[in-house]
Amino acid sequence: MTPALIWIGFGVLFTFLVLADLGLFAKQKNHVIGVKSALRRTAVWIGVALAFVPVVYYLYENHIGGLGEASGEIAATSGKQAAITYLTGWVVEYALSVDNLFVIAVIFTTMKIPAGSQHRVLFWGILGAAVMRAVLIVAGVELVQKYEWIMYVFGVLLLWASFKMLRGDADGPEDTIPAEVSEDLGGTPGPAAQSVATERSWVVRLASKVYPISDRLDGEKFTIMENGRRALTPLAVALLMIEAADLGFAVDSIPAVVAITNDSFLALTSNLFAILGLRSLYFALSAAMDAFRFLKYSLAAILAFISVKMLLHSHYKIDTTLSLGIVIGLLLIGVAASLMFKPKPKAI
Repeated sequence: MTPALIWIGFGVLFTFLVLADLGLFAKQKNHVIGVKSALRRTAVWIGVALAFVPVVYYLYENHIGGLGEASGEIAATSGKQAAITYLTGWVVEYALSVDNLFVIAVIFTTMKIPAGSQHRVLFWGILGAAVMRAVLIVAGVELVQKYEWIMYVFGVLLLWASFKMLRGDADGPEDTIPAEVSEDLGGTPGPAAQSVATERSWVVRLASKVYPISDRLDGEKFTIMENGRRALTPLAVALLMIEAADLGFAVDSIPAVVAITNDSFLALTSNLFAILGLRSLYFALSAAMDAFRFLKYSLAAILAFISVKMLLHSHYKIDTTLSLGIVIGLLLIGVAASLMFKPKPKAI
């Protein structure tokens, strides 16, 4: 089997899975997904991602389509190494994607998007993110393979991202947030709201140069006719904001997956499988966003760990199995701390 057929095969598989995800929601319009249903669907998509592990093992163990073969100074990759690398990349990207969901929740709140319309925005937003990630990952891997010093640049970027995530709670008070955003968020805005306010302003300015912006929703339509002209609805603006936010998050996630592997197939598949099913995960977490308040510290620690791994790559290589254990361990600590130390109820 040729390398081209491997890529085409994965492309067909991923397209089928995306269409399957769309089909789950197409039967009922304006249907609000319940938490239990969302959890079941999230479990299915996690199962699909994990089911790809033995596929990766088989492809690399037998070097199907040239995958994992030795090239120049690069040693051959065994099936076990490839499977662990894919799993590590998937865990890291899935965890980082959860952080994206918090920003998406703020976008929906700010733009007053009804729950019944959110699934359509999420589908197209995640589909756009998948295409964007694919292009950026291939470009990132190419850069690292040609210019090794790029690893140090990525390492510094990840360290800065970790620092920004840690200092999030220290960012300005409520009066630094635009009034309408503060009101929409129930008077408890944070760094995510500030980011959304910034994105909203430049996205609206840029989009309004092409189409007028309407403040009127019309079901799940992205455009409507208003005053004799086609205009963008708040649904379309929310979609553009989600894509803009994901481009910003890609600055963190792309270096992270490239730090784990410079194998294009492993980097791309682990990232795309992490994105797949995020729509279901959003509805599963939407009712409990505040419950995982310590998760961001775990994500910051993971980014810092990967950053150090990149900066030391030419002097010391951390075993892939150990890396996977550290990443999972840090995530479990964040989840456990969130469950043990729940926020105190606010005084009325």
